[in-house]
Amino acid sequence: MRELIVYPTPYLVKQHKMRQLQGKKGVAGEEPVTYEIFIDRCIKHAVASKNYLGDFKKNLVLNHIIQKLKIQNKLYYFDTIRQGYIQRIGEAIGELKQQDIDTDTFDAIKGNRACHRDLALIYRTYQEFLIKNHLYDQEDRYILCKKNILESNFISHID
Repeated sequence: MRELIVYPTPYLVKQHKMRQLQGKKGVAGEEPVTYEIFIDRCIKHAVASKNYLGDFKKNLVLNHIIQKLKIQNKLYYFDTIRQGYIQRIGEAIGELKQQDIDTDTFDAIKGNRACHRDLALIYRTYQEFLIKNHLYDQEDRYILCKKNILESNFISHID
């Protein structure tokens, strides 16, 4: 029987391994991993044809999207880019994704204020960019894991 133990931090994985190995030559059947490693191994097959978009590149993409939407006069609240806007918009989009709120759901629940409309437009444009260019970001990893965990080869051999 193989068990999978998932910890939130690498420190706890190391601590678990040290406790298990105290006075023993080795322990078979257990594989403690961090949550991030668990996610990566579960989505390995789902992201094989995609590239990962880190936070720095995500902010560059968002900056480009906002500039393009600004030129097209589609933004009202975010028409003047102030310091920190790009990073905050990226964080807001990340939070929406982590709460499993996709672009259609956000359109349905957003308020009628200009900032909400602009954020919805930026979010939709960003998601379309990711899909078109076969990219995924940090938050997409969790969504992909949720969708593909049952087909994952990683957990198929674990009790």
